[in-house]
Amino acid sequence: MGHQFAPITVHPSVYDCLLVMSEGRPLLPRLRELSWSQKATTGREYLALISTTLCRLHLRIEERRGYHPLFSRHDLERGGEPRQREYAARWILDTILSRAVKLEHLTLDGFHHLAMLAPLARCRHLRTLDISSSLKNRNVEFSLLVSTLAGVTTLTRLDLTINKMWGANQDLFDLIPPRYFNSLETLRLIVNTGSYPGEPASIFGATDFPRLRNLSIRFNTERDASVDSPERALRHILLLPAPFAHIRALYVRLDIRIPIFPALRAHWLPGTGVRLSLLLLPLASLYGLQKLHVVSGTQTRISCVDDDIHAISRQWANLMTLAISLDTFSGNISVFALDHMLRSWPKLEVLCLPTLIDFTTLQCVRPHRNLRRLSILSLPPARHVKEVKDFAVYLSMQFPNLQTEQPFPHLTFPGEDQDGRWTPCHAWWLILDLVRQAQGIIQSRRSRDQTAGVLPAQVPFLQIN
Repeated sequence: MGHQFAPITVHPSVYDCLLVMSEGRPLLPRLRELSWSQKATTGREYLALISTTLCRLHLRIEERRGYHPLFSRHDLERGGEPRQREYAARWILDTILSRAVKLEHLTLDGFHHLAMLAPLARCRHLRTLDISSSLKNRNVEFSLLVSTLAGVTTLTRLDLTINKMWGANQDLFDLIPPRYFNSLETLRLIVNTGSYPGEPASIFGATDFPRLRNLSIRFNTERDASVDSPERALRHILLLPAPFAHIRALYVRLDIRIPIFPALRAHWLPGTGVRLSLLLLPLASLYGLQKLHVVSGTQTRISCVDDDIHAISRQWANLMTLAISLDTFSGNISVFALDHMLRSWPKLEVLCLPTLIDFTTLQCVRPHRNLRRLSILSLPPARHVKEVKDFAVYLSMQFPNLQTEQPFPHLTFPGEDQDGRWTPCHAWWLILDLVRQAQGIIQSRRSRDQTAGVLPAQVPFLQIN
């Protein structure tokens, strides 16, 4: 049995004594990674661990009991504890950054006011910045925030949370010069809103993002959405501005309660949800897209039928990965839609679908040799064992390079732990086992008679263990 160690709490005074004894020198002069939670903004015990070699830092400012981050600007101007904490947290960050001059990766938690982030301007080597758990004060002026972050010219990844009151009624487009974020390659946005967010990515305005290749957007609503024009809102929820047209990978998570509006009835399957094509077709402007992940939460009802698959398969000629996981899903996707999808995307390597409604076997005219991974999250019960075996034979012939071993590619939303949303159903694992057996039989027969791509109608299957 492995040993379990109880956590040890070291009193802050111990660090102070060690710092005095070491004459101000760091206790760990070669330290490269540090995760630190500062309980008291008046303490300085962290100074004992900060060294010039530090490359990765996760810094958390703990909130005191009774303190709430959502203070108004008026509250801050009156002074008191919120104002003191703001200055103290800013001083802590400034002190750390003045010592950790080679810092490359920084995560900040509990920095709820923009002034706390001012010391970031001194960073000269910072590559990744995660402030998605900070800035809970909804009175933050987004234009000032972007200006502060844009001063860190070395950033290649930025994780940011956008609250509903952030410049919702402000024209920010002309306030953000195009020269900003020239090095940014990955942008992760969490959009918290009480209604449909419209075009959240457009808040970056005229910024060019010349090197941006990976974009992640998560939409969260606090209550049922309510807007004057729900149809327009839904059509524009994923309408990205021109600077995002050249991205290669897009991750979208929708945790949005979508009610039934009269204006949307033409786009709904009765009693089910919003059609998938309605949400994804605005992404047609992303001409260079190679990877697309779409995830929905339990409150986001989305439906999909073959017509939706046909509509989206006309886009993104260079698509290599498509992963769709719909938590509250209804609709029908047939093998015919699967076949159409793969013929439209000859470069596709990874495909994950929420369901297939049947085990129909089609004629294999031209094998799709690029597909490596195929995952189906839900399958109907099979009527006969034979139709499952025939379907496995079809898959082995249609996708000769299909890999059947675990694990499936890491399809988790960036910044989140792997969960069970991408786990295929048990029936799919059984089908993959049959596919693996069929592939072995095909390979043995090819090596015996050198007849490529020819498989008898009746194939003796091995016994499933």
